Amino acid sequence: MNLQQETNIHNLVNPRLYGPIYAVAGFALIAMCAASVLGGARRWLSARADMPVIGEIAAFADWLGVARFGMVLTLSTALLLQHESFEEYSEVMLSLTLALFLMHRLRMLSAPAGQFALAE
Repeated sequence: MNLQQETNIHNLVNPRLYGPIYAVAGFALIAMCAASVLGGARRWLSARADMPVIGEIAAFADWLGVARFGMVLTLSTALLLQHESFEEYSEVMLSLTLALFLMHRLRMLSAPAGQFALAE
């Protein structure tokens, strides 16, 4: 029941679907972490970096390859997404991971060429 008269994801998605959705999201994060350390997967992503969605996934995998804290945070988030009891905590960790990646991405896009190292 929506007592606050607000619209959010809980109004649109059946709560029984959260478990599978979170599990798929967690496995997708694990796959991106694996792609960041596997040479073949990185080359495949880099070759398709001009595609809109694949390009951002490639940038995320590149960031994971050089930002060790990002890798640890992403793997921790992926693990917690597999367990529904840690739902809110995993959402916070996922938000933090995405915020760190977006700050890195904005710095890379707005800086003159060569000003920042990849790990920053």
